[in-house]
Amino acid sequence: MNLWSSIGSAWRSNRTNPGNIVTNRYEGAYTSLGRSRIPYVVPNKGIKYDANSMVRSVLVGKARYFERNSPLINRLADLFEAYTVGRGMVFQPSSSSSTWNLATKIFWEYWSQLADVSSRATRGTLESLTARTWFVDGESFIHLTAGESGTPRVQLFEGHLIATPPKLEGEKTVVDGFRLAPSGRPVSLFVGTEDKFGSVTVTEADEKPADSFVHILEPSRPGQVRGLPFVYPVINLLHDLEDLQILEMKAAKQAAKVAIVRKNDTGEMDAEEILRNGGSVVPSTDPEREAFYRETFGGEEVVLRNGDELEQFRSDRPSIVTQDYWRMLRAEVCTGVGIPHVIVYPDSMQGTVYRGSLDMSAAWFQARHLVLADAWRRVYEYVIGWARFNVPELRDAPADWKNVRIHPPKSVNVDVGRNSAALLSEIAAGIKSPQGVIGADGRDWREVYDECAEAQKYAADLGLNLAVGAIPPSETPEPVASPTNRLAFA
Repeated sequence: MNLWSSIGSAWRSNRTNPGNIVTNRYEGAYTSLGRSRIPYVVPNKGIKYDANSMVRSVLVGKARYFERNSPLINRLADLFEAYTVGRGMVFQPSSSSSTWNLATKIFWEYWSQLADVSSRATRGTLESLTARTWFVDGESFIHLTAGESGTPRVQLFEGHLIATPPKLEGEKTVVDGFRLAPSGRPVSLFVGTEDKFGSVTVTEADEKPADSFVHILEPSRPGQVRGLPFVYPVINLLHDLEDLQILEMKAAKQAAKVAIVRKNDTGEMDAEEILRNGGSVVPSTDPEREAFYRETFGGEEVVLRNGDELEQFRSDRPSIVTQDYWRMLRAEVCTGVGIPHVIVYPDSMQGTVYRGSLDMSAAWFQARHLVLADAWRRVYEYVIGWARFNVPELRDAPADWKNVRIHPPKSVNVDVGRNSAALLSEIAAGIKSPQGVIGADGRDWREVYDECAEAQKYAADLGLNLAVGAIPPSETPEPVASPTNRLAFA
């Protein structure tokens, strides 16, 4: 059957069967000869098979490489830390008992200084580590454990330590280091150990209950067990950008070695001539003529041999086009991650377009902050749940003792003065509390008001009229315990 016969047959088929009409089909589902082939598989597998342990490990390895060697990714990770946890998330107990809230706040801040099981990191440091690890690896693990004294402590684990023991590779219920119930709920996980060379060993004896871990990730598909790095969709773009920069650097170094290009009729110089000239000029044989030109024009006179031509070598690389292409690749990487290019490379911070970009970015960071806040809320419940039975000042806990507000850090800002005035107006209108504003600085409103009251008293003692923000009657703080009382919780 020739081409025209095939077309006629298809036309007749479409007339008798309207469902076959070509114009109604989804063109994206058909192969086009004018485009490159996309390596896809008909979606008959879940995420735990598409992003299996080997695929995930390769992506994590490449993400860690770029975090170590790419200024762009390192900057993105820094921004992710700054706008999701900032200087440490502020926890404000909000049960029905204000007295118990204050005592809990004091204990929580004291415990935060010794949060790490190794006593090497504070809670703020651990929060930053979980944020950065989540960004680079796509997940982070917080182990709810106890110190040598039995006091609650936390321990962070990187994802490469969570793995399936070799003897359990064939078990259907064990997926990438997790043992799952039939419903998909994590029952336990296997935590390996590293030897002195960094090799991870994991056995069946390393199984730990899943409810003693807080797994930080943001699934992109139903049934996803492990997290993927934030940079997974732009790994190849980062690789291309690095290759381009390496090639341009090689060209720049080569250009720096070449100062002058000498041309002659034959295009050759023998070894004796190179040694005789030493790469310099050929002196003139007429001293009077040479002196005349030096006095007239200054500098050295260069007289070339007959047939020679000298020109200075100049390199225009990287060209403007190449630099624009680099910028486009960087913008694509930032877009793929979710952080606007203007925050990473703030060439200009003016105009409504930039303000809109920052507002969208603030919403993106806020969403990521909520994931981290929920994870650390579990830590708070674990620690305070222990304290209400073991710390005398916290034993009279109300029924709603778990209630706590976690305040995010300051959002991306383009106009500090304008936003500050807006916040003051919102406080005066009663639609935002002082803690909602002060918490973004990583501080408690009681501490700030105490400092203001102390400043006012000191100024009054000196005979000065120093007006420091008046405290609304409804927000009059309760006295804060002294450092001595704080140590009573040890």
